[in-house]
Amino acid sequence: AQAVNGGFRGTPTVQTNATVTAGGDTSTLVTINSDRAIINWEPDATAAGEIDFLPTGAVANFVNNSDRNGADYVVLNRILPVGADAAKQVAFNGLVTSTLGTTAGQPEGGSIWFYSPNGIIVGASGTFNVGSLLLSTSDVGNEDFLDGDNDFTFQPSAAGASIEIRPDDGEVDAQIRALGSNSYVALISPRIRQSGDVRVNGSANYIAAEEVDITI
Repeated sequence: AQAVNGGFRGTPTVQTNATVTAGGDTSTLVTINSDRAIINWEPDATAAGEIDFLPTGAVANFVNNSDRNGADYVVLNRILPVGADAAKQVAFNGLVTSTLGTTAGQPEGGSIWFYSPNGIIVGASGTFNVGSLLLSTSDVGNEDFLDGDNDFTFQPSAAGASIEIRPDDGEVDAQIRALGSNSYVALISPRIRQSGDVRVNGSANYIAAEEVDITI
């Protein structure tokens, strides 16, 4: 495990093909080194309520390494609360971005996946500006994810798990932007509440199920 104090409030364990670095207290940089990468995160403990995994004002940036400028990628982030927080939902209240390289002018791109077993919340101040986005309370196995095809089996999730994209808090909505050509936004959970602002230049799929086989 790699101790990082940055945008994401948690400790990453890179399973394959990524590097995680912190830029001060409010920024996390995830560099992708292949077409598919996996990172497991143990979020920081919280006193009460949901886990604020990406606080308001914090930023997490996903990029290719310099040798892969312009290449596509998919990164699976598993957020796995432990101990007293093991049954809690995780929340995104800051900004997540992804680009196809590190040099100036690289377009938004890449597919960013987040899995957490009990639930995912995108707060009213949460924003995703990414190539494509998948949020799930169902896990996908390492071999299935890395085998190179685009067919995935999402394993059974907890019956009470949910994904919530929160509405206007008086000033802003949660925002999800996936505006590249043929992009997608996918939410997979037994319960889904979408009250934010989602824009996608491709397909949006809200899949209310405990397990599912999908082709992307």
